[in-house]
Amino acid sequence: MKKFKFQKIKIIVFSIILSLFANILSAAEIYNKIGIFDYKHRDTTDALALNYKVVSDKNYNISYFRDLIQIYEFTGLIDKNNFLGENTKREEYAVYFSSGLQKIINLSENVSLVPSFSVGLYDHYDQGKNMGLPLEFKSEIELNFNFLNNSVIGFTYNHISNADLGYQNPGSDSILFNFRVKETF
Repeated sequence: MKKFKFQKIKIIVFSIILSLFANILSAAEIYNKIGIFDYKHRDTTDALALNYKVVSDKNYNISYFRDLIQIYEFTGLIDKNNFLGENTKREEYAVYFSSGLQKIINLSENVSLVPSFSVGLYDHYDQGKNMGLPLEFKSEIELNFNFLNNSVIGFTYNHISNADLGYQNPGSDSILFNFRVKETF
C-alpha cells in the first residue's frame, strides 16, 4: 500500500512539473534531441533518449560569463528489449526534468559551441537505471551548425551525476543529435 501511495505522489509531482514546463514553452525556442543515454555502460542501459530543450528569452549577466541564457529540459529514456539490439529481455524507462544556464560561444558565422549546466529531478521505472538520488546535475556541451535562416543541427555530449550526494553515484554519459528547424518549406 505504501508503494502505491508513493507512486501516486510521484505522478502528481511530475504532472505539476510537466504543466509548468508547458507554460514555459509559450515564449521560447525548442530544440529536439535524440540519441543514446548512458552509452558507456552498455551492460546497464544504452537506452533511447528523447529530449526537448527549451531556450527561454531570459538572459543573466554574471560577471565573467555574461549573457547566460535560462534553459529547461525534459528527457524521456526508453529501452524496451534493449535498444541497441542485444538479446536482453528487459524494459527500462526513466524521466529527467531540469533547469539551468547555457552560454553560446560563436566559433564562426555558422558554428557555435554551447556549454550548459543544469539541475533536475530524475526518476526511473521498471528496470531503468537507478542513479542513486532524484536530484541530479547535468553538464553538457553542444556543437551546433546554423543553416538557412536560423535552423540548427548539431551534436551533444552530456554527463548526469548526483555529485556523490546519493547512496550511489553511477552517473551517465549520453550522446545526442540535436536540431531546430525554423524554416517553412
